Amino acid sequence: MTARYAPKTPYKFVLNLPAHIADTVHLTAEEHGAYLRLLFAYWRSGPPKDDDRTLARIAGMSIDEWAEIRPMVEPFFDVLHGQWLHWRLDEELEAAYDAINKASNAGRAAAKARWGKGKSGSQNNDKCEGDATALRSHCESQFQMKDREHAPRAGANPKPKNPRAKASKFVSGDFEDDVRIAERDMGIGGEV
Repeated sequence: MTARYAPKTPYKFVLNLPAHIADTVHLTAEEHGAYLRLLFAYWRSGPPKDDDRTLARIAGMSIDEWAEIRPMVEPFFDVLHGQWLHWRLDEELEAAYDAINKASNAGRAAAKARWGKGKSGSQNNDKCEGDATALRSHCESQFQMKDREHAPRAGANPKPKNPRAKASKFVSGDFEDDVRIAERDMGIGGEV
């Protein structure tokens, strides 16, 4: 197997529900719950040790409860080399890691194509600086437009503020006005 970057755990656990139900229909609720918890722990941390204390803890049971249900849950796993192995889950984990690596490589290739990593350093720096300047001027123009929209018009009389409204909010000073203006600009607040 080649060396590759692999995150600690793939982001989602996929369960083929019809196949799972068909395989586990004979289990009691307690046995099924223990089996699911073992699968979840396996996905997160790899194969558990073949140790009744560890397995009982993963299953959320006492050692005596685990001893009763172990014969029903164990056939879903291959107990080899002191571990409980699950071949289907190993295949799904491998496929998940391959998908993550494929997406990562595609993202890396797209970034390389976009930013021209293969070009000389000065051309790449010029492009980055040009993009940064364009973004900055765009953002500044957006803020200037918002300031103009909310600036009082010439000759317009500003609305008098209601002193009782301030007292009822338990907030005083210009801070309340600043918060209202910011909320209004973000579209989350009331009127100013």
